[in-house]
Amino acid sequence: FAYGQTGSGKTFTMAGPPDNCGVNTRALDELFQTVATRGKEHNDIITVSVMEVYNETIRDLLVEGGGDKLEVRQSPDGNYVPGLTIVRVQSLADVVQLLAIADRFRASAATNMNEHSSRSHMMLTAYLHSENKLTGIITKGKLNLVSMIIIYEFAHYCIGM
Repeated sequence: FAYGQTGSGKTFTMAGPPDNCGVNTRALDELFQTVATRGKEHNDIITVSVMEVYNETIRDLLVEGGGDKLEVRQSPDGNYVPGLTIVRVQSLADVVQLLAIADRFRASAATNMNEHSSRSHMMLTAYLHSENKLTGIITKGKLNLVSMIIIYEFAHYCIGM
């Protein structure tokens, strides 16, 4: 979770410049590398969602216009947002493409960056569904990466880390 005033380094920390990729790209790259090494023992499926909380409204950043009215709900598996777009991904490149879509659909009504950044919170969530091939045991995991500003124009440079 990156939090702070405008100019404090949130975007640098989460997205990073081309020569020093941020937390989002590094974390997902590590996840894909780990999944690649587990193929003999596990069937792993990775999906992601990208949402923004803007002026206390949840917006699906993978749908133009933000989609229907979205709200956080609770289930035995934890908190979730019904109706949020969740996309299966095979690689870091797939995630970077989704982040480019999310950046296009983010709230842009505010012209003052300070005003926008103080009201815009983005959450990239990676979901892992894993089945052990030997035991049949299924495990699920969720990684939430949260920042206060969405800027991913440099993310595509980080794929070849």
